[in-house]
Amino acid sequence: MKSPITLDTLKAERKALQEELQTIEKLITIHERRQRRSGKQSQPGDAISHFPRPLTARDHVTTTIYNLLHELKRPVSSKEIFERVDSLGILKDVKNKQATLSAILDQLTKTKIPKFKRVDRGVYDAA
Repeated sequence: MKSPITLDTLKAERKALQEELQTIEKLITIHERRQRRSGKQSQPGDAISHFPRPLTARDHVTTTIYNLLHELKRPVSSKEIFERVDSLGILKDVKNKQATLSAILDQLTKTKIPKFKRVDRGVYDAA
């Protein structure tokens, strides 16, 4: 059963999107500075996309986990993460949502620079 969307949830999502926009703007600035330093200016026919890549389910799950950690101010369980992800409809087109979420959580904890750490079985915290 989906829980209702609350004002706090919307504010947390807005904050996460604003942070993401700031990051994108910083990357654009860095790219423009590098172009100026190298003396190359992009030509009108260059194949540079001015649009960011679409957000993947993994990106949405990552943002959702950060929001949960920030809201609850404690480590969160995979059940809490699943409930939030399910209520937001992030994995709505996936057949086995729990397995997909488990795979994403596993990937996020086992990268070279992990985004999250596994505190206990099924419990995650910021790295």
